[in-house]
Amino acid sequence: MINMRSDWINAGIFSDHATGLNAAERPGLNDMLRLCRSGEIDLILTKSFSRFSRNTLDMLKTIRELRRLNVDVYFERENVWRHQQESSLLITAYCALSQAESESMSQNIKWGIRCGFQNGTSGYADFVCFGYKRGDDGELAVDEPDAAVVRKLFRMKANGSSLREISGWLYQHQILSPAGKEHWSPETIRKLLRNEKYTGDVRLQKTFSDDLFSKKGSKNMGQLEKYLVWEHHPTIISRKLFRRASPEVYEDVYQSPASSEEYVGKGDINMLFVEYPRCTTCQRARKWLESHGAAFTTRHIKDEAPTAEELKEWRARSGLPLKKFFNTSGLKYKELALKDKLPGMSETEQFALLASDGMLVKRPILVGNNFVLVGFREVEWAAALGIRTNA
Repeated sequence: MINMRSDWINAGIFSDHATGLNAAERPGLNDMLRLCRSGEIDLILTKSFSRFSRNTLDMLKTIRELRRLNVDVYFERENVWRHQQESSLLITAYCALSQAESESMSQNIKWGIRCGFQNGTSGYADFVCFGYKRGDDGELAVDEPDAAVVRKLFRMKANGSSLREISGWLYQHQILSPAGKEHWSPETIRKLLRNEKYTGDVRLQKTFSDDLFSKKGSKNMGQLEKYLVWEHHPTIISRKLFRRASPEVYEDVYQSPASSEEYVGKGDINMLFVEYPRCTTCQRARKWLESHGAAFTTRHIKDEAPTAEELKEWRARSGLPLKKFFNTSGLKYKELALKDKLPGMSETEQFALLASDGMLVKRPILVGNNFVLVGFREVEWAAALGIRTNA
């Protein structure tokens, strides 16, 4: 477009690899604005509103500044010029749509991350820290001799050494910090000694971002559930030593109220058992679990019906057709004549219907780390839990 105009001079091409949500994180945009302020640019050509910004507030502030500087802007895809009388309304509307799209995508990503927390399969649990390395199989593995240093630090703290004394010992033995520095700062040592990961367990969602645009991280003080993945990787220290070295952290991690923390992990140490207590099949399934010493939490299927999102996740993990999640022998199913209606309904409609009334959902449901079981079949449940039976 510039090459087609002999009276235009290209002042430069400015681009960013950022998302467009926050102007402060876009050096390309800021460089361009500096040239505008110095009078070196009087026209900006951009592909679209969404390329210019996905933050409505930032967009309007920038457009107002460019208006004061008498700098025009042309949005190619929408065929809109900044100087046009109706441009302000169009810019606000288009940018609001782009921002809404970004917010929706952000919520979907967060949902996916939290599902990973719940399943104990989140990649956040695999972050490497001092004392660990990535093994040949891609899993976390103990990294000696750094692991020996970790054990020493925990023993020193458990025996009463101060952070300064521990730092002195590390310097004396010429052990470099995780950042490769000769001196370990007290803060680095403090963080290491507060990390439950060395016990083989991982706590997830310690922090969260509650603002899409600033992306500022906040400490999770109970606003969201926290998840403890038990026996996720090889241990470097025992939980007993961790408790002696960091008793406050131990109490917080391992003795949090059940209402604010869910326990998941390899071996399905704690499973979710969704039941209708008056259902004889649910009663039989529950007794079977208890007789085999299985740890599980219960949920009343009528009082706390599964949500559509939960059902979508459970269906995907179970590998079952959606129809298997309907309680086809229930009174509600028959009253609504769903046998004839379901074939004409979309999956979205069926999930919404199931979520509207827990009595429509087949029970019991057992949700584990690596499986979802619908209906009680002893052989199937035993296989999933690794229990030998005579069947």
